[in-house]
Formats: sequence, C-alpha cells, structure tokens
Amino acid sequence: MLKFIKISLFVGLVVSFASCAANKPLVSYTVDGKIENVSVGEVVKDFSLLFDQIPPQDMENAISNPEFIERIIIGRIIESKVVPYEAEELSNYKEDPAYLTTVKQYEEFLPFQVAFDKGNEKIQDELQKQKVSVVELSRIMFTNKSNDPNTEDITVAEQVLADLQESEDLFTDFSLSAEKYSEEPLGMQTGGYIGHVVPSQYPSIDELLFDEKIEGLYPSVVVDEQGSYILYVHTKSRQISTEELENLGLASATADLGMEYIKDSISYLYTIENDGILLNKKPIDLEKFKDTTKIIKLWGKSYSVKDILPAIDFISGGALGEIDTESLLKALYVTDEQPSLIAVQLAVIYKSYNSSLLNSKEYKEILVEQMESIKLETIYNIVSTEYFSNMTTNVTPEELATYYSDTNNRIATTVDKNNNPVYLSLAESKDFLTEAIIRARSMSIQDNFRQKLVEKYNIEWKGENMELFLTRLQKAYEKYTLKNEG
Repeated sequence: MLKFIKISLFVGLVVSFASCAANKPLVSYTVDGKIENVSVGEVVKDFSLLFDQIPPQDMENAISNPEFIERIIIGRIIESKVVPYEAEELSNYKEDPAYLTTVKQYEEFLPFQVAFDKGNEKIQDELQKQKVSVVELSRIMFTNKSNDPNTEDITVAEQVLADLQESEDLFTDFSLSAEKYSEEPLGMQTGGYIGHVVPSQYPSIDELLFDEKIEGLYPSVVVDEQGSYILYVHTKSRQISTEELENLGLASATADLGMEYIKDSISYLYTIENDGILLNKKPIDLEKFKDTTKIIKLWGKSYSVKDILPAIDFISGGALGEIDTESLLKALYVTDEQPSLIAVQLAVIYKSYNSSLLNSKEYKEILVEQMESIKLETIYNIVSTEYFSNMTTNVTPEELATYYSDTNNRIATTVDKNNNPVYLSLAESKDFLTEAIIRARSMSIQDNFRQKLVEKYNIEWKGENMELFLTRLQKAYEKYTLKNEG
C-alpha cells in the first residue's frame, strides 16, 4: 500500500510539473492596464489547428524557424484576443439590430441544422447494415424501331445469339459481336460490358436478373419497348453491402437506396384530390383548420403544422415568411408520385431531432462555437470596413511599368517543352501584375494594422519560453503525424 501511494504521488508530481510547464506564458498583451498572458499550452493547441493546412515539409521547416513561428502566433493572438477589443472601440456591435437578428436566427435554426447532420449520420449508419442485390452484366442492344417483335432487328438478334451459343470463346466473341451490332454507345465502346447493376437500373430485366438469378449467356432474346437484347451475366445475383457497392463505383445506387429508405419513412395523414385537401377522407375547412392537427408521419411519429413549421422555416433559409395553411400543405405533399423535397428534408431532421439532442453536451458546445463564429465574423467586418475599405483597386500604367521593371522585365508564368521558363511581356503580364500590386497593397495595410495593434496593446513575446514551446509543438506534430499515418 505504501509503495502504491509513493508511485501515485510521483505520477502526480510528474503530471503537475507538465501542467505547470504548459501554463508558462508565451505571449502577453495589455487591455485597460491589465496584462493578459497566453500560455505555452494554449498556443500549442491553437497552432495544432494549422497542421491540416500546412504541407509536411513546410511544417517541419516552420518548426525550425522561430521567427516565422513568432509571426504566425502573434498574428493569431491579434485575431483571437485583440481584434475583438478593437472592434468594440469602433462599434457597439452587440447592440446592433442586424447582429442581434443574426444571433437570434442562428439560435432558432441551429437545432435543426444539428439534427439534419445527425439524421444523415444515422441514416448512413443504417444503410451500411443493408444488403443490396448486384449482378455483373454485358448486353448487346438491337433497337426495335417499329416496336414490332417480328421485325428484322429481332431476326438479327436471334441469329447473333445462335452464333454465340456455338462459340468456343464466348467472352471474346460476345465482345466482338457487341462492337459490331450493339446500337447503344456503351455497348459499342466496351464490347457490351455494362458492369455491375442493381435492381431498378434496368427495370424490364429485373425479374430475370434478380428473381430467376440467371447466369451466363441467356438462351433467348429479351424484348422491351426500347429494343431487343442478348444478355450475358458474368456473375449472377448476389448480396453485397452498400460499402462494397460504392467500391464498385455505384455510389449513385447507394444514394438512390438512401432516398428510398427516407421516403419509406414518410406517410401523409391528408390527401389532395382535384386541387382539394382531404383529411380522413373529408374536405378540410381551411378557415377552421387548427395548426395542432396531425398532418404527416415521419418514422412512425405524427406531427402537426405547428410542430414542423420551425423546421420548414429552417429548410427555406428563413424565407418562408407568412405562409397560409393551404400553400404549406400543397408544398409538403407528393409531387410526381414522390414525397416533396421538403418532406424528405423533414424526415432527415426528425430522424434525430428530440429534446435529448438539444440538452446534449455536444449540442451546447456547437451552440457556443457558432455564437463565437458569428461574433468573430461581425468583428472582422467592422475592422475590415475601418481599415481596408478605402484601399483602391485601381492600378495605373505607371505602376504596372514600375512593378514590371522591378522584376528585371522577366516574369515567367509557364515553361516551354524543354522546361525552360517563358518570360512574358509587359502587356502579357498586365493581369498578373495588377493582382500582385493589389495584393501588395493589402499586405501593407495588414502589416501596418498589425503593428498598430502590437504597439497599442503592448503585445510581447516571452522569448525565454520559446524553446519549451518549440519542443511541445514538435511533440504535438509528431503525434498528429502518427495518428494520420495510422
């Protein structure tokens, strides 16, 4: 027991020491006379967000370049810590009606956005458990121009089939016959090879492919409205997962399967006949219709207009406005024998929308993150308007000539066949030079803005902790690299 206590104490000391090291200040800034420190650990965590954006070689070079690292970090400290104070000095945005409206709309819509994302995830997870029938197929198509089974096309098809039945090398002869006779582009180009197909892709032969489970050369010519066919099934119908289906290049079939799965979850408690709306087979008096009346079932649960109206407003992006009951019911209903897109989107939302989702820790964290994002976007707009709105984008011929001259009249934007640089004339370089000049102006304004804030908020670098920071940053990057390789 004593030994265990000593070990535990030692581990605790190690953890405590590591924590203290991470809390050492790396950068400080001053607001209203108060010095605020940004710790080594906080900066490492923030810098880690850039790992995905910086190529490995550049990242390794950056870690070995303290001046470059310092510039990036101070820039990010300015953005996240100092710019908000600057924006508050420039504008009382927290009381701006436009800002408050945006915040309110996000608070109203975010539950449905999170539910939509979660619903999609759940649906995808459930689709992964499903099995789908698939066959590997080649075919030769003969167009039935007259829609008459006794046409010359059928006779040719039967003759080709008879020849193939006598073939000693069916695969090769089928391919050659398809190239010679098939009247569909895919057949001519690939020797008749269609690839893997799923139910409903070619409805007229579904029964043969998936019920009778034929294999090999089918002994009869198959006829439908489009024409006549010789079928060669390489692999008879079998069940595979949706993941395997996507690996076969049939992602669209997976999407169709998902859509059918969602549509099966939707059922209407009203009907529309001859432009009239019926509930329980009785015409609705829209003037007396209550918004609490159940009108639709999603995943077995009934919902009223009142229940789903906020979600529909989210789907419309807030453009719904005042909509009358009749228009809403018609927009929600079946079109072309399929549930409306609005109903499909509602089904995805209500796959996961419930009180437990809204009370979850994950949702609350997303809400905080989104509110912070709105605030930062507002802040950047205020600061950009103040410091960047006066930047001119006009470039004079004199500026172009000077900039071109500064490059020693040698701007290369491409190479020739021998990999030698091709230099452009001043006229040819005009667009490139214009962009470069405007970019340089913007960078100059940014640098001046940055320097102003460094001085105004007394942003200071704690150089004595730089080595500790670089060591921790290197370890964080190694951990990130190992995770990605795994």
